[in-house]
Amino acid sequence: MQVLAIETLPRLAQGSRGESVKHLQRLLNAYSEKIQNSGNVYPILDVDGIFGSRTKNAVEGFQREYSEVLNLPIDPRDPNYFPLDGIVGTLTWRALGDFAYRSCNVTA
Repeated sequence: MQVLAIETLPRLAQGSRGESVKHLQRLLNAYSEKIQNSGNVYPILDVDGIFGSRTKNAVEGFQREYSEVLNLPIDPRDPNYFPLDGIVGTLTWRALGDFAYRSCNVTA
């Protein structure tokens, strides 16, 4: 019998610290590099495990870009709602994973 392990990614916000934040920062850096960082809109982050203002700004930028590309609603009453709040919850983790899988093949 095979057992599947499911790792739950935590909700991250400004002030969070740890390995999950490092993972987030790597994904955001991969995203920034993939879009060629035009005009330094998405600065490359230090992978330090600290969710500070630069990481929050990068999350907000990613959320905004992802939402615009997929034309997702930002109204919480809409069933397809996508937040633009700088907080990394289930929907943002899923979006980052989707981006990594389809565009970057991030393995680190």
